[in-house]
Amino acid sequence: MLRSNSAVSSVVGVVLLLLLVVLAASVIGLTLSAATQNAVESTPNVQFILSADPQMLYHGGGDILYKDRLKFYDNGVDITSDVSIDSDDAWTEWRTGQAITLPDDYYVANLTIIAVDTLGRDQLLYRGSGVVVTPVPTPTHLPDASFTLTSVDVGQEVSPLLLPASLARTADHFVVMGWEWFDGYWVDGHWEGWHWVPGYWVDGHWEKYAYVEFTADETDGVTYTWSSTGPDSNVDDPTSNPGYIRFNAVGDYSITLQVTNTTSGLSNSSTQTVSVRTPGITVMTWILRDGNQGSRYFHAYNSSGGWFPEYKWQLLVDRDGNTYDLEFNIGPYQDHVTSSQTISLNRWYHVSGTFEQTEGYNYLNLYVNGQNKDSDTTSDSPADYNGGTTTVTANHFEYDPPLPYEIPFALTQEDIIIVYNAEDLDSHNP
Repeated sequence: MLRSNSAVSSVVGVVLLLLLVVLAASVIGLTLSAATQNAVESTPNVQFILSADPQMLYHGGGDILYKDRLKFYDNGVDITSDVSIDSDDAWTEWRTGQAITLPDDYYVANLTIIAVDTLGRDQLLYRGSGVVVTPVPTPTHLPDASFTLTSVDVGQEVSPLLLPASLARTADHFVVMGWEWFDGYWVDGHWEGWHWVPGYWVDGHWEKYAYVEFTADETDGVTYTWSSTGPDSNVDDPTSNPGYIRFNAVGDYSITLQVTNTTSGLSNSSTQTVSVRTPGITVMTWILRDGNQGSRYFHAYNSSGGWFPEYKWQLLVDRDGNTYDLEFNIGPYQDHVTSSQTISLNRWYHVSGTFEQTEGYNYLNLYVNGQNKDSDTTSDSPADYNGGTTTVTANHFEYDPPLPYEIPFALTQEDIIIVYNAEDLDSHNP
């Protein structure tokens, strides 16, 4: 009996040993299988799409690629550190829809991408074929943000060609300010914004404004945003094209248009400077006395006005004893401002007359060498006709330019000083 039990124990021991061996082999097999599976799964599954640009390659879908597990080669040269995404050299992830950009002189056709698996082994991920397939659509074009001033409702646009060169450079457009008189009337209440204003009496007033239309060049597939900065202006509808802006005060304004492509979201903008001025007239010229007698008249007049022409304006230089009278006349009644002063021989003088139309009062000014010599109000205004500028000469005077500047708005003293300084330094009294 004892010998029989010993035999059974030996058999059981052998069986147990065999089971342990099988179990150990199974564990080792599973471990190796898992490692192999992990190695396979560690190679990214990704699709690449070529671009029409031979230096760009798109991530067409699949796993995210991480830069620290990629190597880029061009004909065996490691260019990993030179590869960028959207000009970003410090990128860490390459996602669907993004394109890598290769450095100069490297091309997708020669590109090789190696992925490093979890076991540290290199796996071939991409090798350039040089065959361009349908590219991912590139962003639509950057929109053109240029625009033009197309009309002025009140006043007029003044061509820079009418201005002295020193002023023509200060703004893209000069726009003459308009004036409108509103009679007294009863307002029976109205909405202003979201507030109801009760009825009240308006006792008549002057209101100045220039109402200007701007038109963008780009018209298809874009949105618009107009804005204006300056003394006082209102944009009717910032998103319309054309855009309409009302200028409520004299001064310089910056008009900006931002145009956005509705497909790509790309935006572009441009800015123009508009100088809004009060209506009126400026006449300016240079005079030189080369003798002891004489007078000079510059004038625009209606030749059909009979014995005494009906002047639009007149600039007069006339001897009066030992001095000369400088005079600026306006309108058919020849309201004027004047200055008596010594005019030296053979020296140029810059003379300007301005008529400024304002709310209820019109102003005349006379400037000599940029300095205001006389100012006065006037009820007169320039005659309503298109008279030609002519000259009447007694002896011993010269003038420059051949015809005086006639500008359809009143220059400020600052403007006149700019012209005087620029032209004096350029061509007079060196």
